[in-house]
Amino acid sequence: MTEAAQPEGGLTAPEVTRRRAAIAAAQSTVEQRLAGTRFTVHRRYETVPILAMEIGADALRALERMSDLVSRVHEDAEATPSPVPPR
Repeated sequence: MTEAAQPEGGLTAPEVTRRRAAIAAAQSTVEQRLAGTRFTVHRRYETVPILAMEIGADALRALERMSDLVSRVHEDAEATPSPVPPR
């Protein structure tokens, strides 16, 4: 899904159901298109069109070709904890 996420609070119950079904269908399609590449899905979100994944370079290239479903790929950076200042 490449459309902007709309808060569910402004939708009717049938619209919420349709939207969640569309999100799930888009996520499934992305996973199907990634078949044969290196990827692991860590989380599928129900209410927003987001997948949390660990991917290899081949999966990244595949995702970049899915402009009909994928609007962007965001890399998480590993954060180093800040030291706790003394009291």
